[in-house]
Amino acid sequence: MRVRTSHAELQGDAVQTFVDAAAALGLEVRRGDHPDVVTVELPTGSRAAIEITAVSVLSGVPAFRVNRGKSGTIHMVVADQVPAALRPVLNDAGIGWLDRRGHLRLVTESLFIDTDIAPA
Repeated sequence: MRVRTSHAELQGDAVQTFVDAAAALGLEVRRGDHPDVVTVELPTGSRAAIEITAVSVLSGVPAFRVNRGKSGTIHMVVADQVPAALRPVLNDAGIGWLDRRGHLRLVTESLFIDTDIAPA
């Protein structure tokens, strides 16, 4: 019998998937006090807080827990599949995304990543 994965397990796995993908691209990522938020050291020497939300198959723009108005917080969705039709919607909303099939998009004021990665 298949056991369902808890939301906490999905979320923790999504955060680790992002950390691994970012590290493979040479970025330094640190975990903080909030389990869904990591800090990325940017090439300029500044830092960006990234709030990560896990979903299996993305079907719309997800809600995020951290206040959207909070300066410096970048929202990132990690999904088994990010459908091609939703990618421009996320891009236009300023939301980063990681498709576990092998693509990462992360845009900050000083960093632009839109690249294929190893599938997770």
